[in-house]
Amino acid sequence: MEAILDCGASFDPATATWSGSLRDRLLFALLVESGLRLGEALRLRHRDWHTGGGRAAFVEVVPGEHPHRVRVKGSQYRKVFVSGELDRLYGEYLWQVADQAASVGREVDDDWYVFVSLAREPLFAPMRPKGVYQAAGRIHRRLGDQLTQREPSRDDPADPPRERLPQEHRHRRSDCPRRDGGSHVGYESFLMPDEIWDRALEVQSALCELGQLRAVKFPDLLIAATAERHGLPHTARQELARIPSSS
Repeated sequence: MEAILDCGASFDPATATWSGSLRDRLLFALLVESGLRLGEALRLRHRDWHTGGGRAAFVEVVPGEHPHRVRVKGSQYRKVFVSGELDRLYGEYLWQVADQAASVGREVDDDWYVFVSLAREPLFAPMRPKGVYQAAGRIHRRLGDQLTQREPSRDDPADPPRERLPQEHRHRRSDCPRRDGGSHVGYESFLMPDEIWDRALEVQSALCELGQLRAVKFPDLLIAATAERHGLPHTARQELARIPSSS
């Protein structure tokens, strides 16, 4: 994942500067960490991003109209906490946007969308989903085979390895036999319906209230929530049960 983020923008410690697109790095980092859908991220305005300032930073997902008709899941408001690292990255990006806006006599305000066009006219217009797909395409072309995961065929282990389907990247499977006749270490395929993501977000909110937001990363919460949902023998499942509900 770090290689994907670095394709967006990378930090040079020697010069203490960023090179590349901070916007793209922030967007992909936000999607990975928070579990937001693309449309929910693109509709964020600066007033929806609440920086930490000594407290846990969070973003508000607010339903409503959008120029490109991207939507919020279930049209329901929710609050999603973000890490200090992601919050600092947002700060770096905000300064960059503010400097570029000032160079053309404009000023960023709270009503601006967070993710905007910075290289093409109209400048500072809300970013389209198509723009994200194009950025993803550039990353794919740059990284090439690093993004391809291959495994033996599920039906016939004698078949050549195949590329995973997109929905399989978030599953682990042990029912796919190895060529040596053994089995892969891990769990068999389990789907991740919305209730699993909701459970992970619920626990994330509870951790924030307990002052332990940075103790567990969101991907680990998803794994634990999946184990809890399907009754898997995962050690994180017991830890998840100890955390009180935020409701």
